[in-house]
Amino acid sequence: MVNSRGSLSATWRAKLLGLVLLLSACAGGEPPPPPAFQTLSQDMFQAVLSDVQRYFIEDEDLSTLTLVALEGITDVDPSLSMDQAGSVLSVLSNGTTVAEREWPADGDVSDYATVAGELLYLSYESSNLMQESGEEAIFESIFTAMLGQLDRYSRYAGNDKAQENRGSREGFGSIGISLGEHPNGALVLSVDQGKPAQAAGIHGGDIIVSIDGRPLAGMSLRRILLILRGPVNKPVGLVVRRPGLAEPMIATVGRTRIVPNTVFLRSLGRTAILKISNFNDTTPKRVAEAFSEAMAVSGSDLAGIVLDLRGNLGGLLDKAIDVADLFLHDGIISTTDGRHPRSFQKFEAVRGDITAGIPIVVMIDGASASSAEVLAAALQDRGRAVLVGATSFGKGSVQTVRKLPNGGELILTWARLQAPSGYILQDGGVMPTICTQGSIDAPLLLRHTIIDDPATTIHNLALRRRISANDVLARNSLAQLCPWRLGEGAGIAEDVAERLLLNPELYDSAIALALPQES
Repeated sequence: MVNSRGSLSATWRAKLLGLVLLLSACAGGEPPPPPAFQTLSQDMFQAVLSDVQRYFIEDEDLSTLTLVALEGITDVDPSLSMDQAGSVLSVLSNGTTVAEREWPADGDVSDYATVAGELLYLSYESSNLMQESGEEAIFESIFTAMLGQLDRYSRYAGNDKAQENRGSREGFGSIGISLGEHPNGALVLSVDQGKPAQAAGIHGGDIIVSIDGRPLAGMSLRRILLILRGPVNKPVGLVVRRPGLAEPMIATVGRTRIVPNTVFLRSLGRTAILKISNFNDTTPKRVAEAFSEAMAVSGSDLAGIVLDLRGNLGGLLDKAIDVADLFLHDGIISTTDGRHPRSFQKFEAVRGDITAGIPIVVMIDGASASSAEVLAAALQDRGRAVLVGATSFGKGSVQTVRKLPNGGELILTWARLQAPSGYILQDGGVMPTICTQGSIDAPLLLRHTIIDDPATTIHNLALRRRISANDVLARNSLAQLCPWRLGEGAGIAEDVAERLLLNPELYDSAIALALPQES
């Protein structure tokens, strides 16, 4: 049927496609190659299902996962739905069948990928909304639906988001500027010292209106940042308007590798605070450099250092391990286990303590997660730091990142994290030695915790270490011992940290409170 606009209806388009394929086969010739989107869809299903089967921490039913993914097309086009009758799986558009295939009863990855790719393509051909939304929106919907069946940390990232993720972890090619929004393009907020933008004469306050001939007006800042990135040493052409100049400036600027800084140093009296925002490729190097900077300023007057992990959601596990290794002479930092043989790992310190034993306080809160918790737990269990603040988030799992055929990424949970003393970090988190929640006076808090009632802290930490990951009631009770409330205790945590570092006797007593007890 032809609709009023002169185009084939969705149902007839799908039927015509099937007829063309049938006639080609009957003619005795080779069938035409599958359309590009069908091939890509099959490749995507093949890659995702293979990785789930191989790496995910639990064994999953691939048939069910694939069916859930296909049902995700409804999020793109609400008129579409899936229906299974016996062994036949159908795609319906407003109740009318537009495609159907035999569903493999006991198939393997390739079987499910082939059929799912065909059905996804036929759905795409029958739906104007899917075509208008584009391939990436479709993959986002279906794989988000699929991975939502696994756990809350496994997820799909499309091409653009994957580029951002890789840039955050490993660095990216860019010119060394910070940008803000502007109706005509992007406003230069700052220029990094020694980077190509500075050498090219770009200043703060400039407005970049074009990149490589592409006008930027009306474009999102996120998109502009991605366009600005590219291969290292490949120059980029900019058109820049500067307030006060009548004519725009044209600049050709080289790209260099930019790795976001994650470590920020500031002094607090005789202590140095190292704020670690997350863990990427250069974090261990920057921590070592920041400590050297603090020593260069304070020398023998440096009473200790504070590692501020509040709000640190994690990052690269191996880099958190490397940071812990900076402060530990030897011994276990963390262990992991899962279903894949390579998920069983033991991380041990080998490099020696760069601080030669200078006291350390670690500040944590309910937004300290994953790799940040690994670092905090290692330093606490090994008697190398006093933890101050609130119980951490409790994300005790490791994700592996798999690259997908469309340039996106599949992030899959594949292992559990354990502290050196053996407890699992998942859900329970890391409990601080000094809980600052609900306190307003640092001296009174320290006296109560360390001198008047040390038994409570010893008991609570021992309880945390022996609670099973499967004991939901015990974990819920544990969460009430030092719960995080946003905005509470932030100032007192720094006060407590400074007082501990300036009082060696008090610091040593606090270290002793948190040492794992002999069984």
